[in-house]
Amino acid sequence: MANARFPSGSDQETCILPHLRSPMLLQRRSWFGGKSLKVDTDFKKEEDTWGTSMTEKYEFMDMLGRGSSSYVWHARRRHDSLDVALKTAYITEASVQQLAKQEFEMLSSISHPHIVQAMDFLICNSHAVVVLEYVHGTNLRTVITSIPEQRLAESIAGELGSILLEAVTYLHGKEIVHRDIKPENVLVSSNYKNLKLCDFNVARYIDGDILLTMTGTVLYAAPEVLLGEAPGKPADVWCVGVCLYFILSGSLPQGRSKVSVASNTAMRPIILQGIWLNTSEECRSAVKRALTLEANRRPSAEQLQQSAWFQRDVTDSQMEPKSLKPDIIGCSRSPSPTCCHPA
Repeated sequence: MANARFPSGSDQETCILPHLRSPMLLQRRSWFGGKSLKVDTDFKKEEDTWGTSMTEKYEFMDMLGRGSSSYVWHARRRHDSLDVALKTAYITEASVQQLAKQEFEMLSSISHPHIVQAMDFLICNSHAVVVLEYVHGTNLRTVITSIPEQRLAESIAGELGSILLEAVTYLHGKEIVHRDIKPENVLVSSNYKNLKLCDFNVARYIDGDILLTMTGTVLYAAPEVLLGEAPGKPADVWCVGVCLYFILSGSLPQGRSKVSVASNTAMRPIILQGIWLNTSEECRSAVKRALTLEANRRPSAEQLQQSAWFQRDVTDSQMEPKSLKPDIIGCSRSPSPTCCHPA
C-alpha cells in the first residue's frame, strides 16, 4: 500500500487510506451531521486500515454518505476535538484528483455562513480527500421525506428559501455557478432556522464567453439545460425554485419526476393547484418567478430574494390565500397550446 504526503505546510506527514471502491452502503441517509449510513462491514476494521498517521490526526466516527464517485466520512480532529467531514474519491484517472482539488480551491476562495467550508486537501493511497466542516443537520430531501406532512410550513419555507438565495446570490456575485442545487445538497439544521449549501463538485467559474459543459441532475435541470444549453446563473435560480416547490409540496413539479420524460416536458407550464391553493399569493408568485420557463425572463437570485414573500416577517396564519384559481407558470395568457414553446 503506497504512502502519500500531505500538502506543503502539513509537517510532511504521510498517510494511508483504505481501498473504498467496493460497495459498503445499504441505506443512504444524510450527508454531514445527520444519522449515519448502515454499512455491511464492521467500521472499526475499516478504521484500522487507515494507517497510523491518519488515525493519529483524526478519530474516525462513521460514514455519512456517498455520491456518484465519492464517500463522506465523519471524523474528529484529535488535536482540538473538532468534528470534520472527509470527502474521499478514489483516483481512477487524473481528472478525479483534479476535480477534487478544484472543489477544495473554490471553497477555500470563498467564505459565506450558508456555504460549507473547506479546510484541507490531501492525497492518500490513491484517494483525493477534501476536509470539510462538519455540519450539524440533515439534507433537505431527508427532512421532507421523514416528516408525516411531507412538507414544511410556508413561513419556514420562506425563511429557508431566503437563506438559500442569499448563498446563491453570493456565489453569482463571485461569478460562480453551482450547477447542481437540489435538496440532497442543501443541509438544514434541526430547528429549520439555518442551512448550508454543499457539494461543489461540478461548480464552475463563469469564464467570459466560454460555455460551460452540461452537467447537474436531470430532475432539477432548468428547461434550457434540458434543451441542450449549458447551465448558467438562471439555471441555478430554477433549481432554487424546484427546491422551494419540493419544500412546500413534498414533490417535484408535474412531468419532472421521471428522468425519461423530463426533457419532453421542458417547456410545459407548471400548474400550482391542489395544496398550493392554501399558500399565500406572495408565496406562489415567488415560486412562479423562480420557475419561469424562459431563462432570459427568469429573475436573478438577488432579484428573486427581493420578492414580497421573502421580505415578510409573518406567521402562516397571517398568510391567507387570496385566489382559488390554479396558477399557470410559463403562460402569460390562458393555458392554451399556442402559448407554450414546443418541447
